[in-house]
Formats: sequence, C-alpha cells, structure tokens
Amino acid sequence: MRWQQVATLRKVATTLPFGYAIYRSLQRRFGRLKPNPWLRGTQTRLLLDLMTQADVPVVGARGFEVGTGYYPMVPSLLYLCGFQSSQTVDLQRLHDEAVFQGSLQLLAQDEAGFWQRMEGAVDRSVANERFAHLRACLVQGTDFREVANIVYEAPSDASKASVADESIDVHYSITVFEHIPASIILKILQEASRMLRPGGVAVHLVDLGDHFQHHDKSIPSIHFLRYSEEEWNRVAGNPMSYCNRIRASELVDLFEQAGFEIVALEKVVDDESLQALRDGFPLHQDFLRFEPDDLCTRSVRIAARKPF
Repeated sequence: MRWQQVATLRKVATTLPFGYAIYRSLQRRFGRLKPNPWLRGTQTRLLLDLMTQADVPVVGARGFEVGTGYYPMVPSLLYLCGFQSSQTVDLQRLHDEAVFQGSLQLLAQDEAGFWQRMEGAVDRSVANERFAHLRACLVQGTDFREVANIVYEAPSDASKASVADESIDVHYSITVFEHIPASIILKILQEASRMLRPGGVAVHLVDLGDHFQHHDKSIPSIHFLRYSEEEWNRVAGNPMSYCNRIRASELVDLFEQAGFEIVALEKVVDDESLQALRDGFPLHQDFLRFEPDDLCTRSVRIAARKPF
C-alpha cells in the first residue's frame, strides 16, 4: 500500500466515531494484531544485552515500561528471563485480552523459540522455573500477570507515574519515544530519574525512520524530513501516525538534560538514505543543520545510567 493511502486511512479513522474500532478490526484481519509471542522478541533480547552492558542484573530486576501497546508481551518475556516485576503504562487503553492469551499459549508451546532468542542472556534454571509458572497458569486459569507481577495501567501518563522514588532498576520502551513530542520525552526521562534507584538504567529502542516506509518501500527512511512542521502535521498530525522526526543527536541531548550518563549507544545508519542525500534529496531547511549520518540514523538503542 502506498504511504499516502495509509496516511489517509489513519487520518480518517481518528475522526470517525468508531474509527479506532474499525482500524483495530482491520489490524486483526490484515495487520499484526494476532497472537504472536515473538513480535517484540528480538527487541527484548536487545534490551537484555543493553542491561548487561550497563551492569544491571536481569534476575530480580524491577521494570517500568513506557507504551504497552495491544498486550504486555515484553514484560511477560522479561519475567521469564528473571524480572521480579514490571509496571507497564499507556496513554490509551489498547489492550486486547484475546490476543494476549493466545500469545501466552503459543509462548508456552515454544520454549525452543525462547532459547533461540535468549540463549546467553538468561539464567537457564530461572527461565525453566518461570516457564513452569506460565504453564501452570494456563492450565489452572490463573491470571499470569498476577504471578509475573505485571501491573498494567491505561490510560496513564509516564511523565506522572504512580511509582515510588528510587523503586525500579530499569526504565524501558520499544519503538515508543519516536511517537512522543521531544518536550514530553524530557519530562518522561526526568520522571524516570525519580523512579530509578541510583545506578539504575533507562534502556530504550527508538525507530527514527519514517514509519510510512514500513508499508511503502518506495520511499526512503528520511522521506518525512522533506516537509515543514506544518506540512507534516497535515499529513501525520494524528494519534495513529504522529512521529516527532527527532534525530539521534537530539535524543542523546534529552537523556543528558535529564541527568543521565550514556553508557551504551548503538545506531543503525540507513545506506539508502545516505545515497538519497548524495543524489539531492530535498531536505526541508529545518534539517539542514544535521550531519548526514545523524539525518540517516534510522534506529537507536540507548542505555543511560542514573548516577550513583
């Protein structure tokens, strides 16, 4: 599907009385809203690797997730890996119980898939014990979230969390920060600093590319950098399509402004976008101040420590 069609569909969905319900129905039928325990499996492993680089133990970790999405699969996987607890919050209540339960059933049947993704990052005896808990919950009809100490809150504001001071070890998200205005990201990180224990880490995976490219491979990941703020808001200024278009250097600045020390930073630069720049891609003047590699960084993985 061309990106213009996707943009129009989402824009219309946000204006119709039952637009979100219609869009969710389409996602169930044609999109990714189906039971799948591994939709964020690779990214969960990346979170664990970043924790290891930051010297934060996985076993016993207390986590806080920004942006649950349709079901709390990442906290569930992290429980199997050894997390003690996770609080997960979202601005909107998107949770789909049927998809979550279906994903747990598939997860319980695919321990081999778990080890394929998590081998080397997880204590095997801990994970074996946690898998036994999962299977027992499914057999007995027990709520797995209670056993795994997963608390889901939505609607909830991650910049004003109901979490005690210095009570968590890891503040994390997967492809969420790009959908939040920069000024709000700063507030979320300042709140993260309040919640984290000294030496705790904020670990975030951020997709900095044009998300319409996920549907339309004919455009480069820097496609949205050709528009002014006003033009882009006309196209994507709605809850389903909003991307802040923040660049990697700006993201790092926000962590540092919030008082964090960067301990790990992994960037993926898109070669296709670099070539597009060399070929004369029409950047909007707002982005001319950035270096090519910064413009073309399509994803960032960052671990930032709260000072001891």
